[in-house]
Amino acid sequence: MRHPTFALALAASLAVPFAATADPTISLFADVSGGVTDTPGSPAAFGLGDFTLFATSQIGEHFDTLGEVLFEVGPTGFNFDVERVQLRYSLNDRLRIGAGRFYSHVGYYNVAFQHAAYLETTVRTPLAIEDEDNGGTIPVHSLGVFAEGFLPLSHSARLAYALDVTNGRPAEPGGLTDVVGALSAGKAANLQLSIQLPNLGLRFGGNALYGRIPPSTVPATAHGWMGELIAGLFVAYTHAPVELFAEQYVLWHDTHGTGGQTSVILSGFAHLALRFGVVRPYIRGDYRRFDPTYIDPYYRRGGAGGDNLDLMGTTGVALDLAEGVVLKLEYEHRFQGLLSGANTVTVQVAWRF
Repeated sequence: MRHPTFALALAASLAVPFAATADPTISLFADVSGGVTDTPGSPAAFGLGDFTLFATSQIGEHFDTLGEVLFEVGPTGFNFDVERVQLRYSLNDRLRIGAGRFYSHVGYYNVAFQHAAYLETTVRTPLAIEDEDNGGTIPVHSLGVFAEGFLPLSHSARLAYALDVTNGRPAEPGGLTDVVGALSAGKAANLQLSIQLPNLGLRFGGNALYGRIPPSTVPATAHGWMGELIAGLFVAYTHAPVELFAEQYVLWHDTHGTGGQTSVILSGFAHLALRFGVVRPYIRGDYRRFDPTYIDPYYRRGGAGGDNLDLMGTTGVALDLAEGVVLKLEYEHRFQGLLSGANTVTVQVAWRF
């Protein structure tokens, strides 16, 4: 016998008189950086970061919405980019469903931090979860529907879940997930499960994403339908004064119709920061390794003798100058072999208003 509990609860919530929509909460974020590097052909320079508009609003008792818009600096000026726009219905803490463009439920960092330098301890986002249009290999944005919630396990522990059903990757790397909704495009599904101990500030879990990438007809990167599987694990500990994140991803690309060749990409990072009043020293290590045997059919990297490894070490300090203003000094080393590499020092001021 079917239990109509959810249907009755949903009908009851929609039957009540409409509640007034709360005034939206709007926040703006900006940052300016200056850096010097010993990379040949890269002079010392100042740079204007993304200008971010972030708005949220409660609509009645059960609906909420948010929008996040970036004005990104490009070679000829600012480019307009909608990072997120979503509507969510909350039945209770156990079930919330939403639709729109949202951050994929992969790892901890991608969902916990908006795209604003002020909200991140470091100057740059971890290599493993860079934006797709900046060379990232994990689909950090999704367009579709999602369900999420918490299930209590004890008085101090709960199981968190999230399920995404979305459009998939475009045929060519560097672009975002399909925002037009073409019926011929590939689709993807992602499930994340984690254990959370809120009183301790600890959460750990993983996700599995499977999608299909449509064929590419561009001669340099031509491929047929491609299967993509991404498995990830993460742990996050955020209990003052400690901020600790570690994430690991394994990505498989299977080119259908070419003998079952499978390419594997590994990526991950570990981040540690400590707070002493207004001062936060931090350190982070990042890596990404393309398959040393096969050239990845999507990103066209890897293979024997190829450029297979990205390895970075970062350390710095963030100083809270005032409520809403942070100053960061960061040193980054990009390894090029064990004893050589490129060094960059960056000073960044980021603020919220």
